[in-house]
Amino acid sequence: MTQRIPVIENILDADDRLAEENRACIEAAGVFSIDSMASSGAGGGFDERMDRLPRSVIHKP
Repeated sequence: MTQRIPVIENILDADDRLAEENRACIEAAGVFSIDSMASSGAGGGFDERMDRLPRSVIHKP
């Protein structure tokens, strides 16, 4: 038997708030940003794509 549990609050609300604060800070600073999160196993392809960007666009610490 399936039991339904009512959702009172979105469990990602805190993440959403932090993401919005980050976006506001980045925009206020005039910084261009790219969300570089990727799924597991995507690292190699992602690195290759980032290496194709002009050096004036990407900063590697």
